Parts: sequence; C-alpha cells; structure tokens
Amino acid sequence: YWTGQVHPDHRAAGQAALDAYMPAKMPLYHPEQLAAADTALGKVERIFLFATDRDPDIYIDVASVYPQKEAATLAHESQFPKGTESIEWMRELDRNAGQVVGLAYAERFKEIRVW
Repeated sequence: YWTGQVHPDHRAAGQAALDAYMPAKMPLYHPEQLAAADTALGKVERIFLFATDRDPDIYIDVASVYPQKEAATLAHESQFPKGTESIEWMRELDRNAGQVVGLAYAERFKEIRVW
C-alpha cells in the first residue's frame, strides 16, 4: 500500500482496492452477483499507486488542469483551512515531479501489472 499516504482512511481504501482486484475476476467468489443484468467479471490489468516509496514510472502532465486542481483542493475547506498557504506543499510536490520529466507540473505513479 501507500507508505507515503498519511491518512488512515486513504490507506484503508487503497488496501481494499488492492484486495478486491483479484476476486473481481474470479466467478466463484460471489457467483450470485453475476446473475444481475449487465454484470460481468472485472478485468484489472494495471494498478497505479500514488504517494508510494516505490520508484514512479508514470508521470502525468497536469499543467493544463492545474487551476482546476487548485480550485478543487481549496474547496476542501475542512482539509485546507489556510487556503492557498495550505496547498503550497501540493504545488511543490507537483513541480518537483514535473522537473524530473521536463514538465511544469506532474503527478507521478507506480504502475503494477497484474494478471
């Protein structure tokens, strides 16, 4: 899971998603769920981890949507009570990630291919 993620609820949600990918494609886990209309087995081939201690190998250019990212972050008033001062860490993180691949801002992920 995300060793860099400090929120326990985020870690728990991430672990739950990782735990769910394999059973999602196995018909004997909960076959009754396949009886509903428009249902099929899941097909997960790749998982992307954010804020992990594993070396990232995917960098997404987020410069074109950065104003929206900042606005969405600032709308999270309970998490960012000091406004733009509270999100300077995010800008620095995204700038540093971008510098690695020659972009203004980037988000980085570790890709894990699963069977």
